[in-house]
Amino acid sequence: MSRDVILGIVAALCAVALPQQEPASAVRSAWTDEPTCGAEMWTQSDGAVPLHQARQEILDRGAGVAAALRATAGRKLNAVCVRIDDAAALDAPAVATRLAASFAVAPEMLIAEQQQLGASWGELSVAMTLSALSPEPVPAPQLLELRRSGVGWARIAAGLGLDLDAVVATARSMGRAASGGATRLMVDPSGSLIAGR
Repeated sequence: MSRDVILGIVAALCAVALPQQEPASAVRSAWTDEPTCGAEMWTQSDGAVPLHQARQEILDRGAGVAAALRATAGRKLNAVCVRIDDAAALDAPAVATRLAASFAVAPEMLIAEQQQLGASWGELSVAMTLSALSPEPVPAPQLLELRRSGVGWARIAAGLGLDLDAVVATARSMGRAASGGATRLMVDPSGSLIAGR
């Protein structure tokens, strides 16, 4: 996948137009077949499926991974959320700027997304990371909805078909980047997510 395609996908994920007055209901309805969030179907490589079916497939696949593995990865992903949220509590504009640079989007777009979704910076970062790593296009708002419904980050990642160790490593890189650490996650010229300095 080319760098331009990845950047376009990431930009589209960050530019989801949700109603400002009702961010919670907009996120809650993201998995319905109603066109509230712009699309009724989730396009997979093997064809389009209704969003509620895609949600169930993620839940089923995620449940197929050993609970102990999910628990360990889940603790690590939650720690990344806390690290990013702690950094944001000290300097939210700096965290937004660092995350925006990592996802190759304008900070204003990311700030608007965070506010519209009512998500913490840590939640948004993990959701966008999973969305970017997913082999199938699934918008971050839908992943946030799953998380808010009580599904753990590790089960979501496993349900997307992602390797949990790789997800944790990538999310930790993002946490270091967001909190001002030396490592920063970036999109390389081939379109892959990489850790950089």
